[in-house]
Amino acid sequence: MDTTGDGHEVLRLLRFEKVQLRSAPIVRVTFYEGRPPIDFIKEKVADLCRMNPWLQGKLTNDGGNLMLRYPKVAGSIDRYLRFIDVPSMSFDMGFPEFADALRAVCPKRGTFCVDKDEDLFRVIVVNISENRFALALAMSHVYSDAHTFYQVFKMLSSEEPVRPLIVERIYSSLADIHGVIRGGHDTFPWMMSPGFIVNVVGSMLRRRKPKLHLFTVNHRMIDERKKEYQAKHEPKFISSNDVLTSEYFANTGCDVMLLTVNFRERIPHLTADHAGNS
Repeated sequence: MDTTGDGHEVLRLLRFEKVQLRSAPIVRVTFYEGRPPIDFIKEKVADLCRMNPWLQGKLTNDGGNLMLRYPKVAGSIDRYLRFIDVPSMSFDMGFPEFADALRAVCPKRGTFCVDKDEDLFRVIVVNISENRFALALAMSHVYSDAHTFYQVFKMLSSEEPVRPLIVERIYSSLADIHGVIRGGHDTFPWMMSPGFIVNVVGSMLRRRKPKLHLFTVNHRMIDERKKEYQAKHEPKFISSNDVLTSEYFANTGCDVMLLTVNFRERIPHLTADHAGNS
């Protein structure tokens, strides 16, 4: 990480974070009854940026390396905290309608942010009616995975203190991940192979425009699947994400399944407080 003369830090992102340039931002919308506590939300967002100024960073390209350029001291939160009115927003509206309602205020896909003055982080207060509002958190997938996202999300709560996350990357992490996987480390080279890339690009060019859908989670089904698993297997723990992933791929008849893993606390020097894609 380097410090520039204009009060910014420049951080080289990991090689597989560059892959996330084509990924959509991570967004979570939470509905609330009552009126939004504006002062509290402003204070939380200001504290988040003050303790994690990298949230206000921008993506740049430096000789083929993807960089995150961010202020050493966070600036105004005005562009990172937005307020919009969407009276039609509801919990059961369709995914396209959700996306359309938030598109103008959410961060863009990473490919549209490199060497541009585009934000990677937004908190959005959605006014629905006098006694109902929604709070949306949106972060670019380029510099945030689900773990990082939910660390930030939890800090918006009154029950969670704001704390700094570690933005420095562990550049040896890919080699460490290969060691932990113990034999499954051929996946990444396979995904980068010419044959796989040609297959994916060909499928993208030939396929029809995908239809996007929004589904709710059947908690009763998840509990039943967990009990079935725990009755036959050791160790007993199985996550809700495990169940949903298994159900989805089983019902869609996939031949190959790629599942991302959070390697924090599983490889050297990578802790739960490390931000990024790990």
